[in-house]
Amino acid sequence: MLGQLALAALTAWMLARLGIRWEYVADAPAQIGDLLGRMFPPEWPHSRALVGPLLQTINIATLGTSLAIALSLPVAFFAALNTTLNRGTYALARLVMVVSRSVDTLIWALIFIIVVGPGSLAGVLAVAVRSIGFVAKLVAEGIEEIDPGQVEAVTATGANRRQVLLYAIVPQVRPGSRAWRSTAGTSTCANPPCSGSWARAASVSRSTRRSWAWSGVGSA
Repeated sequence: MLGQLALAALTAWMLARLGIRWEYVADAPAQIGDLLGRMFPPEWPHSRALVGPLLQTINIATLGTSLAIALSLPVAFFAALNTTLNRGTYALARLVMVVSRSVDTLIWALIFIIVVGPGSLAGVLAVAVRSIGFVAKLVAEGIEEIDPGQVEAVTATGANRRQVLLYAIVPQVRPGSRAWRSTAGTSTCANPPCSGSWARAASVSRSTRRSWAWSGVGSA
């Protein structure tokens, strides 16, 4: 009972400190009813004016996402433990990912409005920079989960880092390749080498990938 009274007193004190205008709260149902009454039924003749802004929004989202994918790929390779150059590039890439995701799209838009002025370009840049962290995180996780056996095999042929990246890492993280491997990893895969490769890939722990990152491709 004392605990409940203390909690109620604390809640009341916090509400008092928020400075809530209770007269506005009491008037909220009437305001919501007025808003819904003006929204329905919609006035369809005004819909023509929405076509242009709608297409502009779609263009901003499409171009911003495409730019984000292009910018996030190098960040993802530096943010993956098994493809980064060293601990410095790993920390820098992770910092870029965190900063990108921590700042809201609206804030990025305000920043780019100052830089490039108001317009669609600021929106494209805001969407792109905001999306770098999300896309790079997904791609980096996919890179860290690749089968190291393929990388070791390509490296054993004398391939340099660029060739290892193109022929051993990129094919494993491409969406089509990942979808095929997910299908091959199920019970429909009757080929023993296929199931064996998946067993080896599944047995690679994070600590193994971490040690491989600093002694293998990452330090080559």
